Amino acid sequence: MELFDYLNERDKKGLKIAIGQWLGYKFSNIVKENGLEINFINNIDRMKLAEQFMNERIGRHTFTDFKRWYWGNRDYERYEIENDIAQFIDLKIPKNYYACLKESLGEEYIKGEYKGIDTVDGISFSYEENYKLEEMTLERIQINMNINKTKKYKK
Repeated sequence: MELFDYLNERDKKGLKIAIGQWLGYKFSNIVKENGLEINFINNIDRMKLAEQFMNERIGRHTFTDFKRWYWGNRDYERYEIENDIAQFIDLKIPKNYYACLKESLGEEYIKGEYKGIDTVDGISFSYEENYKLEEMTLERIQINMNINKTKKYKK
């Protein structure tokens, strides 16, 4: 299962970057207002955040304009993209939480990089599929890192 599978590759990547940047800013504001309480973080309404992202992204434009910005390899509806955005936000919340925790407590308490949801105690995904999706993503990243390292040392 892949999110945004109806978008072409360039626009899929662009949308994911836009959501990630928006969520980083939004999440840090949520944490400033409500703290790093795990139950609160787990209960954040992902669909509401997806709707906020869409409303801010579209602004005074229409959904038809949005579809011109993010081309699909088939026609798609607003509910489809909002559902995928909500699931993508859910996938990114643990990493954003980890970054805020690291910033709050400091490097001496939180060491290393985010290596999946198991890195953060108590945080859970709202979408069950995200456990498998994150595992597959992390494996792909690890494979790419190993390939890049191999290329460097062969020179």
